[in-house]
Amino acid sequence: MSHLTPVTDAYPVSEERLYIHWSFLKRPNPPSVLSDKFTVLSRLRLCTQRRKARQYNECRLARLLLDNTLLLSTRGYPMNFAFENIFTGLSDGSVIPYLGPGTLDGVINQDTGKAIPADSDSLILAMNNGLPMAPKLMFEFSRAAMNIELKKGRSSVNRFLDTTYRDTKWSTSALHRWLAEQNLPYIIDANRDTQLQQQYTGIPHNLIVGTARISSKAYRFRLFYYDGSHYSAIEQEAVNTSLPVLFKPLGTPLPESNYIASDADFVDYITELMGGFAIPSFVKRMRQNKRYLLLGLRMNRDTDRMVFSDMIFGADKPAGWALIPHPTDKEKRFLARQNIEIVNADLGEFLAAAKEWKGCLELV
Repeated sequence: MSHLTPVTDAYPVSEERLYIHWSFLKRPNPPSVLSDKFTVLSRLRLCTQRRKARQYNECRLARLLLDNTLLLSTRGYPMNFAFENIFTGLSDGSVIPYLGPGTLDGVINQDTGKAIPADSDSLILAMNNGLPMAPKLMFEFSRAAMNIELKKGRSSVNRFLDTTYRDTKWSTSALHRWLAEQNLPYIIDANRDTQLQQQYTGIPHNLIVGTARISSKAYRFRLFYYDGSHYSAIEQEAVNTSLPVLFKPLGTPLPESNYIASDADFVDYITELMGGFAIPSFVKRMRQNKRYLLLGLRMNRDTDRMVFSDMIFGADKPAGWALIPHPTDKEKRFLARQNIEIVNADLGEFLAAAKEWKGCLELV
């Protein structure tokens, strides 16, 4: 492709993806955030409207560098270049989504309109009847849950999580619905809610639920088979590996309440995770040389980082991508060690790009 077709109704964008060199718009440096790309697109359209289309049509697409290019979808909207590789990997099953609390943004209580508690701060406030706890307990939900467990017993923590995630009716997450529509072979959901399981209602699948502090068993997980109507407990030898796998490392209330919540839970679970006893054997085989897509999870807390690094053990190199708008230096250092590329974009931009990528994702 030797010239650029401007993005206007008079000059429709071809089915072929277009690469636009930043030097065309006299930008000496590549953008640092995705929002700058929208600015560039606006400038491009403005110049076209000023009848400078010929100038762009005559520009040669030479010396295209990955860091200095802007990828446009066929409809003329900006798409982060990393998204192209992500969607390709999702479509062939080589990329595994890893969901964090941010994926539940926008989910509300159908009766009251309140947002679902998902991140550390919102969970602590919900557990304490909307009131903040002592500053040292507000640091992390696991610390606050440990405090409640010591004062009121473990049943108090489980009862709170059951009421929050099992007994309350929540609106549907657009991201979870979209992921379920893709028929992905393996998804890791590091939340304790049931959004993902609800989207798989009627779809046979395997469910892995993290457990902790169970002395009667050597492993720190429970396996369930969903036949399209109800769950039944199974052993590793009985797993049908051709079915989709939903992994809930921090627990879920369905089909039975199991949670990794307090400090004591995380100490036990992470210890066994590092030793290989918290992941089924068939998952260890399946996850080899896979890449991961981190969605809605900030890497600022030690517990999240430790669980994540062990869950992706055996990943490909590079190991995948993390959608984190405006990452901190701490996040950059950790993800660099994990060989994870940071994509400076949010979930809204991701879903918008997904709709533009060949219309939909289909596994082959």
